Amino acid sequence: MPAAPRLGRPGRSRSCRAQGLSLVESLVALAVLAIVAGAALPAFTALAEQRHLQGVAAQFEADVQFARDSAELRAQSVRLTFFDGADGPRCWLVHTGEPEACRCDAVTGSAACDAPSELLRASVLPGTVPLRLAPNAASVRFSAPRHTVSPALTLTLSARSGRSVSEVVSVVGRVRGCAPAGAVPGFRSC
Repeated sequence: MPAAPRLGRPGRSRSCRAQGLSLVESLVALAVLAIVAGAALPAFTALAEQRHLQGVAAQFEADVQFARDSAELRAQSVRLTFFDGADGPRCWLVHTGEPEACRCDAVTGSAACDAPSELLRASVLPGTVPLRLAPNAASVRFSAPRHTVSPALTLTLSARSGRSVSEVVSVVGRVRGCAPAGAVPGFRSC
């Protein structure tokens, strides 16, 4: 006797599996992805910290050069003054006049000087930049007639991991950066 015809879709046999991923396969793939991402996170954090150190150090070096040049062009003394935030200084200002005549609010990012002082440049570290500033002096003066800086300045930029960069401003206004034990790429060891 002939075989009975099959019911169902033509050209499709019962042994075909449905295409796609099962819930278990999806969860395994997600778990592997989470493990890989967790292993890579410290590397991304270290890279972001390194970029913050390099960026703030470069900004500081540019501001020192700006202060030095401004004193020369104006033929008057220019100051670089640090202002305290909750966790230490979070901003510095390049200005004329006395340090007491200027102020900086790191929370709002605003800076101003009372007349006759003039604000020339403000650098404010936002709260998203997790660095601490540790200057050895609250304010330094770039003297136009003598082409000197007093006092000589050392600014230490420290990250949460303990890595740091020291920016040293000599009495002639030259700035150089170094990293203790060469811990930050791009800076020589000090």
